Order: sequence, then C-alpha cells, then structure tokens
Amino acid sequence: MGRSVQVRRIARGIAVLAPLALLATAGSAIASREIETPSKISIKTTELRFHGRVTSPTYPSCREDRRVVLYKAVHGGPDEPMGRVTTNRRGAWSVTVSGFAGISLTSFYAKARRSSQGAAGTIYVCDAARSKTIKLGS
Repeated sequence: MGRSVQVRRIARGIAVLAPLALLATAGSAIASREIETPSKISIKTTELRFHGRVTSPTYPSCREDRRVVLYKAVHGGPDEPMGRVTTNRRGAWSVTVSGFAGISLTSFYAKARRSSQGAAGTIYVCDAARSKTIKLGS
C-alpha cells in the first residue's frame, strides 16, 4: 500500500472522529449546569465563644458541612485565623478562643468558604460569605 493511500485513510479517520469528539464535549457541557446561590454568615459572641449560622435563601443545603474560619482582625498586617470548624446540618458553627492580653480590644469576623454540591446534572455553587466584624462581648 502506498504512502498516499495511508495518508488518505488517516485523513478520513480524522474527518469521521472530529465531529464525534465535538459532540461528546458539547454533550457533557449540556448535561451539567452550575447554579450560583448566595450565602450569608452571622457571628455573635458569648465570653470567649464565637458562634453563628451559615444560611442560604435559595438553596438550604448550602448550610450543612460548610468550612468556617474565625479571624482576628490585625491592623497593619494579615488577619490571623483563630479557629476552623465545619457547620452542622442547620448551618450552626461555634469556635472558642483562648484568652490573651488585649482580647477585649480585638475585632473578629468569620468567613464561610465557597463550596460546590451536586453530581452529574445540576451543581449548586454556594458562594463564600463574610460576617460583620465584632468585638468580644458584642
């Protein structure tokens, strides 16, 4: 078999397979879709215990198993993580910090990380959230 025959067979094979590959890629993009849903996180304090809830008005499952980090606001430097926790099924979280000099003058806030939930089909993307900044005992 001559070289030109082999080249034509390869070219025909590519011509047949290229549209199939394009359809497969388009099909997977059509089969799954992402829905962005907003999240909110609250923060309160009782002595050295910070607590709150993660909520989502449009997709209640965004409350459960969310990673929350409590931060100490540092003026003139990077904010310092004081604790990490995962929310329960109702979206509740709680972190107890140890006392240190100046804790009553320090400001704190919490962040809930962005998360994705779902499988093939619809994927819900729970947006990240940041709480208001509070001082101990407020």
